[in-house]
Amino acid sequence: MISNSQTLIARLYGSGYTQGINSQPGLMDQYFNLGSKILYDTRVIIDGSNLYHFLYYHYKVAVQYGGDYDHYARKCKRFFNTLTACNVRPYVVFDGGYDPDDRKLPTVLERMENRRTRAANICIKGRGCILPLLAYETFHLVLKELGIPHVSCVYEADREIAVLANKWKCPVMSNDSDFFVFGMDGGFVPLDYMNLTLCVFNQETEVASVLEPGQKLGKNEYCYIPVKYYNYEMFTKHFKKSDTSFILPLFATLTGNDYINASVLANFYASIHVPKNPSKKGFKFNTQTHMLAVLYWLDSVESWEYAIQHVVGHIKSDEKELVRGMVLTSFHSYMNIDDFSDVEIDIILEAQNVKTGNEIENKDVPKLTDFFKQEIPSWFVKKLRNCEITGFFLQNVVVNHRVIFNCQIEILRELSTYACSRDFRSVIYGVTMNSKRKENEAFKDSRKNSIEEYDRDIKNTKKYYVRPQTSVINDAIVQSLPSISQVPDLDQSERKNILFGALGFNMSTIDVENDSSLTLLGILSYWIGHAQPQVTESHLWSVILSVFVLHIRALQWLEDKRGFGLQPVVPEMLSDVVKAIESASDKEIDNFMKHMEKNRSKPDHSSKNPQEMRVIHGFSQFQACLVDVIYLNQVLLSPVVIPSPGVILNCTFVYNLCRDLETRPKPDFYSEEILTKESPLHRLFLLWKDSVINLCQSASPDSFDYSNRGTSVRTKKKSKSGKAKKGKRDRVVEDAGSNSDSTDKDAETRDELTVNCDVNNRFAMLGLDE
Repeated sequence: MISNSQTLIARLYGSGYTQGINSQPGLMDQYFNLGSKILYDTRVIIDGSNLYHFLYYHYKVAVQYGGDYDHYARKCKRFFNTLTACNVRPYVVFDGGYDPDDRKLPTVLERMENRRTRAANICIKGRGCILPLLAYETFHLVLKELGIPHVSCVYEADREIAVLANKWKCPVMSNDSDFFVFGMDGGFVPLDYMNLTLCVFNQETEVASVLEPGQKLGKNEYCYIPVKYYNYEMFTKHFKKSDTSFILPLFATLTGNDYINASVLANFYASIHVPKNPSKKGFKFNTQTHMLAVLYWLDSVESWEYAIQHVVGHIKSDEKELVRGMVLTSFHSYMNIDDFSDVEIDIILEAQNVKTGNEIENKDVPKLTDFFKQEIPSWFVKKLRNCEITGFFLQNVVVNHRVIFNCQIEILRELSTYACSRDFRSVIYGVTMNSKRKENEAFKDSRKNSIEEYDRDIKNTKKYYVRPQTSVINDAIVQSLPSISQVPDLDQSERKNILFGALGFNMSTIDVENDSSLTLLGILSYWIGHAQPQVTESHLWSVILSVFVLHIRALQWLEDKRGFGLQPVVPEMLSDVVKAIESASDKEIDNFMKHMEKNRSKPDHSSKNPQEMRVIHGFSQFQACLVDVIYLNQVLLSPVVIPSPGVILNCTFVYNLCRDLETRPKPDFYSEEILTKESPLHRLFLLWKDSVINLCQSASPDSFDYSNRGTSVRTKKKSKSGKAKKGKRDRVVEDAGSNSDSTDKDAETRDELTVNCDVNNRFAMLGLDE
């Protein structure tokens, strides 16, 4: 440890910086005795399922309108670029699907209800944060763009991460409190306790300083970031016994977790107590006395075998063996971290290393069985582990025949936004259930012949059984759906036709040759045709113009980076849009972006200018359609390229623009003004808009809601009919969201972490003094 660097760390963290997971100052320092450390020149294992949540909250990306994915993508890149500057080599590990034993189902459903409550809070008060629907896909594509190795475990990743960290002798980054329990030699860095300020250490002068903008490193200098660091030995050294390895695993088990409910151990808790005059004054608890009692009791036992025998002795006779099994399973899951249990994730991560150029082979992929206990094709499992197929949705579909949907920002008295694409998902289910579909047609709706969807029904949770489709129609041709074992045998055009057929439109009628653009237009058409309540043409215009704006900004960002002599990674974009932008004059681009600038700011809401949930609900339905098309594309081995949500959707922008367009009696004139009539962008806009409208009207002449055209929100508020007041429940008077664009520059210079991450810190009550 470097003394000068320690001084700088203390200054950077300062009083009040380390807020702790439960917003109590210095919580982790108090309870787990965190030490200061500098992070540089090392591998690091990152809990990916935790990180992509954390980054959205940490950077305060706006969520009140559904998610600003361009801003989120930039911040994810900034985070990893900061690590790279310190020669910290990240390896990201994700959770997989839910375990088929349903052990976590009650917990997941409880979280679903909690999220729905938080979503309602945002809708009513404008305060709070929930992770937007497309955040994972955005984050995953950032990892691909930057070439960062990443892998998905079969089920929960915590234990596999601990095994890998011990194997590589490197630290783990996460906010999951379970990592305080695992005996990891490389230690644990809580994400809440990273300061992302780049610092410089001079090895000759031994002086540490903050890296200034534009500063170049000298010959004997290196970059680092200050962090708070924990190693289990920091805790166990307070116990006066030779073998302390079992204390934390037993403590975590006996205070309740997913394996065993604390209520089962009520009689055991009654048999132990906290000493009146405890000698171990390092332990401090304000609540949860039984946890403190367990801690003192563990300091008195000599072995884990005796401890478990004592616990089981206080269980009812008919439950003894069941409880013993649960306690042992939990205990060993924390203790035994020498070998991977499901898949050698180090092999997959090393194979992704661009320097080696290796590819994971099927022999390295573990076997996985579906709901009917039949082996899933190795290509599918391989892509699950490589994160080329989204495991928390598609693995749950194949293995559990169950998916659980988290509420978006939406109108809670309307149908769930996921209902918009339920028919489309039945095509996904048709492919994934194909091999057993016919045998189970006789069953009434159940997981034997349907996928069980847990979704919102007004303000309650409801189970829906969705039957799989057997075929799709494309260009008047009926095409039977393949099983997942048959998908690799289809050529790209056949797989693409299934995707377009699932969208329900004859895509050959559209004068667009690029498959990615065709897919986007198909998604827009499907969304408009299935939205309930209906969306407006202003919704359509806003998404198209959002694509244009985000592509322009992405190209400008690339140009700026190249201007500094850098070689930035080019994100996947729609070639039609890129071509139109490059063909337009600088004056036309400047004119367009100048008109769009006002829509990038956070809306100024008040009682006279309330937030319109109707507008947001429509865009949330679009997100549901987009993510389901992404899933089907993955199942079909990606016959089309779907760009990142970061170059498609900024929900603050589309919300502002949609409301603006709805006040204009002649929006066509406005489009000519902002895009410059007959410019390349204007021609592309008309082509896309007219194509989508024609597709929608061919399916239904009443696809759009025209009731709001040319009517301002304020005018509706004053109308005598009272209709505007009727929707008061769905409007937000106050708004606590942050503007993703206007705060960019501030965030660039102010990268200290604030504690906003929703983490389940079960061991926060445990206190130690030096």
